[in-house]
Amino acid sequence: MRRIFSLISTVLAVGALLAAAPTSAAPGDLDLTFGAGTGKVMTAIGTGHDHGRAIALQPDGKIVVAGYCWNGSNYDFCLARYHSNGALDTSFGSNGTIISPIGSHGDEAYAIALQPDGKIVVAGACDNGSNSDFCLARYEGGPFGYRNCTMDIDGDGVVLATTDSLIHARVALGMTGNAVTNGISFAGHAARQTWPDIRNFLVTQCGMTLAP
Repeated sequence: MRRIFSLISTVLAVGALLAAAPTSAAPGDLDLTFGAGTGKVMTAIGTGHDHGRAIALQPDGKIVVAGYCWNGSNYDFCLARYHSNGALDTSFGSNGTIISPIGSHGDEAYAIALQPDGKIVVAGACDNGSNSDFCLARYEGGPFGYRNCTMDIDGDGVVLATTDSLIHARVALGMTGNAVTNGISFAGHAARQTWPDIRNFLVTQCGMTLAP
């Protein structure tokens, strides 16, 4: 009898654990880690209808959306930048959004591109009063908005043990200044051949903290 009760208790305990275990989301389910637990985000930018037409994902996980937003009489370029969880990045523009009038009438953005230096380029069509023109706008993305960190530390287009790996090893040992570059033969076209240039690359593009 005791064995039966023990078996029943074990079965009930396992059942309780299974019932309490979280169920995994199925493909196509809303991602509840995005948008404050809803999987969705809505952002009012202009004074009327707002249209998102292009999206870009930064390497740091931030999401940039571009389109056109109503200003009360016509449309302007507009952008919004979000953190990876869907919250507006308030360090960008005015609390995470930007509105840019460009032409004399309606402006509509349709494409977006990220430059290696972090700047954001938006392209579309802008009304000049009688017809539409090509139009572009470029925005600052912030110093750490886009990192272009590679093993090609000297920027000559190839990764070599006698340059890049040697620089990496010396920096890892705590060396700074000329001690990092002494004895290294850089290619003539290498973009970074001095310690200030190499340090700037490692700090701004690779997120390292290094002494001058």
